[in-house]
Amino acid sequence: VLIVKDGSKKYVSASCSPIKDADNKVYGVVIVLRDISRIKNMEEELRQERDNLKKTFNATPVGMLIVNSNIEIKQVNKALLNRLKVEYSNIINKQLGNGLQCINSFENGCGNSSECTFCSIKEQVVKTLKSGEPCSDFMIQLTLIKDGEKINPWYKMNFVPVVLDGEKHVMMVVENITAQKTRENQILQMRDFYMRIFDNFPAIVWETDLNGNNVYLSRNAIDAIGIPE
Repeated sequence: VLIVKDGSKKYVSASCSPIKDADNKVYGVVIVLRDISRIKNMEEELRQERDNLKKTFNATPVGMLIVNSNIEIKQVNKALLNRLKVEYSNIINKQLGNGLQCINSFENGCGNSSECTFCSIKEQVVKTLKSGEPCSDFMIQLTLIKDGEKINPWYKMNFVPVVLDGEKHVMMVVENITAQKTRENQILQMRDFYMRIFDNFPAIVWETDLNGNNVYLSRNAIDAIGIPE
């Protein structure tokens, strides 16, 4: 680093070459200085940007991880570690299924079970790597082993192509939607329950919307009016 007259700093690279006489004796040195301030400033900006992105990645409340082309977990944020209740050392650089504790990875490891052939997560990671296009709202129910017990959580995932150290990776945004899916199933079960009651109700049940469109007709209503099912 050189300090110039106005007090600003300049980054320089220096190369030195000896000056020799006819007898091959060194009698001087040639020093060539090159101003590399612009390059160093760009490197510093990139470093700061990388640090900011890393801080954002770790601080975001949404679970996130990054896998490489071998489906190995190369980065994972604190939110996902907390949700999965695993230590960083037990998930980093592991195959995705091993890190998540997928039931199909327990005997022979992720990718080696007969069930792994049909792994839709792996298929989507490979598709994202090849196409370079993100995928959103990918929903799947997994069977995981936690504390020796099977659990079946639902996840919504987004797949985003990223480049780390010159290599293609995929960032996965992982959201546990088990509670939402449970409520949806409860609503559907309740709806089916009342539909069965209405279908066996001894009177006609006919429901329309505000525009007069038919929404529901009980079996007695269909039989009375003669509308084909």
